[in-house]
Amino acid sequence: MKRSMLEYSKLILSKVSFHPELLKKEYRKALAQLTKEEAKELTDWLATKILYPNQAQQLEFAE
Repeated sequence: MKRSMLEYSKLILSKVSFHPELLKKEYRKALAQLTKEEAKELTDWLATKILYPNQAQQLEFAE
């Protein structure tokens, strides 16, 4: 199965999310490889799934 660079980046970031410096390094590497649209999607994903997951859940309940 072929995996897109965006999906691969999400996988890597989820695996290194325990280490802030490593997460930052891998995030920067991913941004350099992605298109602007993919970078925006990755940034949004990172914010809702890794950095602020509880706030994202609160927003879902508010809707």
